Amino acid sequence: MLLIGAEPEVPYERPPLSKSVMTAEEQPPLLCTPEILREQRIDSRPDTAAKRLASRQHELVVMDGSTVRYDRLLLATGATARSWMVPGGRHTHVMRDVADAKRLRATLNSGSCVVLIGTGFIAWNWRRARWPEAAA
Repeated sequence: MLLIGAEPEVPYERPPLSKSVMTAEEQPPLLCTPEILREQRIDSRPDTAAKRLASRQHELVVMDGSTVRYDRLLLATGATARSWMVPGGRHTHVMRDVADAKRLRATLNSGSCVVLIGTGFIAWNWRRARWPEAAA
């Protein structure tokens, strides 16, 4: 089995991104360790993004140009946060992965005025973890 993912980390729990990772110097809990992957005979290629799928040929081309042949494929693309191009918006952030959470945490301080756009679980949990006394 081969596990390919664009993020540099092995698979991790995403819910802590809006809680503990945002409020402290923490890493989210891993879903598995590199040792467990080896024990289960799972080849892991973090930091490897897919570029093109040739389904008839049973081939996946990754960003470095190499080709991975497969018998069966589970395609789990996940989601990508979309940034807004806002004039003067160098402090406009999205949060979808560990790097986003760390970047956002580094730019905030207790005196910051923050506007959250989005009413999903990530925004709600992040607000509650960062400013529990703030009005919603």
